[in-house]
Amino acid sequence: MENETRIISLFGLIYNLISAPNSQFLSFPQESGIARKGTKGFTETEAEILSIIWDMGQASVEDIRKRLAGSPAASTVRTLLMVTVDRGFVADNGKDYARLYHAEIDKKAGQQSALKRVIDTVFGGSTDAMLLRLMDNEEVDINRLKGLRKKLDEMVQ
Repeated sequence: MENETRIISLFGLIYNLISAPNSQFLSFPQESGIARKGTKGFTETEAEILSIIWDMGQASVEDIRKRLAGSPAASTVRTLLMVTVDRGFVADNGKDYARLYHAEIDKKAGQQSALKRVIDTVFGGSTDAMLLRLMDNEEVDINRLKGLRKKLDEMVQ
């Protein structure tokens, strides 16, 4: 859950960095969280919904509503879910009003896609620039860095 929260926080940070209206990443009306037609990737609210569903496996409107920031009305959550269903990010079990929603995209694939868009859009395609910016924003424990280095070395081998 901590990683998902950090990703959602990262989306917020990135949104503040790229508030230009022509951006293809996170271009949505801030007050609604609903993607404009043709928006690539998912909005911050869609990312939050996906994170909830990924954590729970499947979720009802009420499950999602309770966990969304600001506890929006159930009708708002239903509208957001209809959009995410239309965009292919989630699907429902088709059981009328008491539907259960599940992710249609794999968590890892969704995270990779979102990060690729962030890196390409905000950091000019530079993973190094993104990592340095993240390190610049928070205090990083040297032991944690050593652990990350070990994981990176294992990935390369």
